[in-house]
Amino acid sequence: MIKTILVPSTGDASDTGCFDAALTIARTFTAHIDVLHVRGDPIEVVLAMTSEPGGVPLIEDLVAQLEQDAAQREATARWIFQDFCAREELQTLDSPQLDGRGASAQWHVETGNDANTSCHSAGRPI
Repeated sequence: MIKTILVPSTGDASDTGCFDAALTIARTFTAHIDVLHVRGDPIEVVLAMTSEPGGVPLIEDLVAQLEQDAAQREATARWIFQDFCAREELQTLDSPQLDGRGASAQWHVETGNDANTSCHSAGRPI
């Protein structure tokens, strides 16, 4: 029996289709949808791009811009999630419910490189 469905959220139009597919399964199994948005770490990105310490002001500006972009993507992804839950009358909870009252969902954010972030690093089993 499926108890939890992990769904990535990127903050773009494809999120709604992923949420719809997860909801179909969640309703069938009275499962919980765990939506994960991985927020990029600007410092990690800049360190990967930089090899010379001479461009500190440029780096500071780049970090600020990357942080602003990451915050906007996170806000958009969260809005898509909240809109989806409201439209589908899906209750949002901090963890799966085990009483069989229907599908539920939760939102959480991890910071890092989305290619290297897994649900195990967040302390959540698959």
